[in-house]
Amino acid sequence: MSTNQQPLFKHIAGGHNMEMAQTTTDKKIHPILFSGEMVRAILSGQKTQTRRVCKPAEKAGLSFITTADAGGMTPETNADIATWGDEEGEVIFTCPYGRVGDRLWVREAWALGDDGEYAYRADYPYPDGRWKPSIHMPRKASRILLEIESVWVERLWAISSADCREEGCPGGHGSIPGYGYSAQPKEHYFWLWDKINGKDASKANPWVWAIQFLQVQP
Repeated sequence: MSTNQQPLFKHIAGGHNMEMAQTTTDKKIHPILFSGEMVRAILSGQKTQTRRVCKPAEKAGLSFITTADAGGMTPETNADIATWGDEEGEVIFTCPYGRVGDRLWVREAWALGDDGEYAYRADYPYPDGRWKPSIHMPRKASRILLEIESVWVERLWAISSADCREEGCPGGHGSIPGYGYSAQPKEHYFWLWDKINGKDASKANPWVWAIQFLQVQP
């Protein structure tokens, strides 16, 4: 595997780092959008990772990315660091979704019923004009809260079969509509990526943010 395809240092909450993430007082909460299909996968416990295009790296056309020092501490001793950039230090960026210990409140398609209760399209996957887009969901309507366990940067194609399963893409018969064979996890995942990001989008092999999370009580 080439250097460009290997995942960057994983900032994993575990051992000493887990304790540090739990005791930090400056946790931030960020919104994140998920489709109904992915919401169902999260609720069922099948999805514990997500990948999103790393726009700064793509915009700068970087061929290599490294972790960047922040606050005088190195990534090896502090899981709170979530800063990346090029080797020259000319391009530096942080993950817009947060760092280890931060939380993500999920935005999904929703509606407010006549009884004043919130309803979610993921629970009722059929056409209905009442549903509002996930981007318009207010914080108080969100029912899912996630805590970031690790963050890293990698090329899309670097995803492993195990990570595909954690993305909610186990493969198998019927996982890809119209596909007559038992799909492998990577085939399933790249099909989903193209479905979300556009036809053949996976062929560009973009840099992506890879985020592992744990569902917590809202």
